[in-house]
Amino acid sequence: MKRILAIIAAGVVMMAGTNVFAQNDRGQLAAPVLYGGVGPAIAGSIDFNQLPKAARDFAQKHFKDETVIACEKEFYDNTYEVEFSDGTDIEFDAQGNWVEIDAGRRKVLPEKIVKKLLPDKARHELERRKVIAYVESVKRYNAGYKVEIRNAKYDDFRFAKDGKLLGISD
Repeated sequence: MKRILAIIAAGVVMMAGTNVFAQNDRGQLAAPVLYGGVGPAIAGSIDFNQLPKAARDFAQKHFKDETVIACEKEFYDNTYEVEFSDGTDIEFDAQGNWVEIDAGRRKVLPEKIVKKLLPDKARHELERRKVIAYVESVKRYNAGYKVEIRNAKYDDFRFAKDGKLLGISD
């Protein structure tokens, strides 16, 4: 019985976590990070104004009618994630360039945003197949784009950087 209680107590302590503070590049304490005690802290909440300028500008331009409800910095790869009140999530790289936009609870991204994110060839291909209104997420890679579709016929489209269609999963 004592052994079971000791195991339960150890589990409670591990799950309770401790607050640690991330340091910025000047060694100052920044946002608190909930840390479970196993391994290094990997992410922490930050203020919207702490995002790189390019990320702030992108969010304000394309999602000006939405409220930012959370901003996080991933410490291990120096990326950022922003969540909006409509459920949309945007991941940015260290320089503030968008990497992925996911509709989240919204289910699909607004067409006007999808059209601005993709090269003309990719946009035209999605329009031709009548799926541009069903885009769930867009992910940008060095070599191109992956567009996930909320549609019974297609799962995703892959495009080269110039918008040339590389493949379709269904």
